[in-house]
Amino acid sequence: MDPDDIIVQSYVEINHSCKNSGIGIGIIEGTDDLFIERFMKVAGENVTLTSFTCFNAAKDIDRSETDSEVVKRFYITKLKLGLKKNQNFRKLFEPMIQDFPIFTGVSKRVLEL
Repeated sequence: MDPDDIIVQSYVEINHSCKNSGIGIGIIEGTDDLFIERFMKVAGENVTLTSFTCFNAAKDIDRSETDSEVVKRFYITKLKLGLKKNQNFRKLFEPMIQDFPIFTGVSKRVLEL
């Protein structure tokens, strides 16, 4: 293992409804830090496009929860709250999710002619 690699626990993926990309969220092992990445699927593998770490953002997360849908809903709620209440978080996160209706509430439609 590369010493620069990080180990992420409670990792879930929020896939884009129309694109071959998504948002990955997890807790960095041994910390209270939340790892957030925008990825694209290439040949079945995730390729990280951009990522950042939210320090001490995972303090109130139940790490014993194993149901990925429960964890995913919790993360989505936490991220939406961060977007609403934290300007620094919003500056980092908005570029990653500009086309994700689950966060923005806006659905863009594509019209093919």
